[in-house]
Amino acid sequence: RADGSAVFVIGSNMYKLNGISRHAEVAPYLKDGHSYIPLRCLALALNVQESNIVWDAAAQQVTITRGETLVEVIVNSNTLVVNGESRSMDAAPELKEGRIMLPARYLAEALGAEIGWDGQTSTVVLQF
Repeated sequence: RADGSAVFVIGSNMYKLNGISRHAEVAPYLKDGHSYIPLRCLALALNVQESNIVWDAAAQQVTITRGETLVEVIVNSNTLVVNGESRSMDAAPELKEGRIMLPARYLAEALGAEIGWDGQTSTVVLQF
């Protein structure tokens, strides 16, 4: 019943969106049991339009809008805000090489995607 899929491999700058290879400027990585993926790549993979990913450098915050869903992500904060409701995360987004990296599960779930992990291949699979 999923219309789309995205596949991210830990350590690889290439990911697949609906079977088409794309490039990420920073490769996904594992930290403390979490798969960190570049926020912009993850949001675009989840059908968020580029213009609906807004970075506020002063606040160190990204606002993502897709349809009726508004998600706010703050660097180094363990709180994700979805439509005004705070949700706790057990890992915080961070900056790496000028990119916001965040544990994939939180944004994926906020935008209604299913997320899976293949430990054999170190692969994060999203279906939406």
